[in-house]
Amino acid sequence: MKPESTTLWVMGSNPQVTPDGPSEGRPRVLYAGAKESQRSAVTEWLQSAGYETVSADDSIAALASLAQLLPAAVILEARLPGLDGFRLCALIKSHASYGEVPVILLGAQDNPYDGAEAKVVDADEFLAEPIRADALIATVGRLLAPQASEARPEADGMNRDVDKR
Repeated sequence: MKPESTTLWVMGSNPQVTPDGPSEGRPRVLYAGAKESQRSAVTEWLQSAGYETVSADDSIAALASLAQLLPAAVILEARLPGLDGFRLCALIKSHASYGEVPVILLGAQDNPYDGAEAKVVDADEFLAEPIRADALIATVGRLLAPQASEARPEADGMNRDVDKR
């Protein structure tokens, strides 16, 4: 049976954040985007892949969600109200508590500077819009795979101590 999905919408005018229910061990992904239609589509894709989702409509709400819920990964549209996605990514990556959280930036396909700027701000991945569900899900899965193997060191021999003196 597929676990029930949880979505939390965080609006910039009211950044109070409370999860709808238990995550049941599912990784939580924060998506910050200005367009409601894209927020709905992305959260639906992520939920269908088994992730718990948190959505924010601007950078202030995204920061509140990040601080209160510490998601496993963050997806940011480049063009966010308030701080744009690039500046928000730079803040996340420079913060001691959040710097290791994978960040995916979504930017314009016809703007070559978006991909370059994503590298400058240390984004873990850049995807050009229009975003395809399969590409986004694969990217999130790839970025979260190391976290999953760290949580289950017995899953493979790669995480075992080689030299136990």
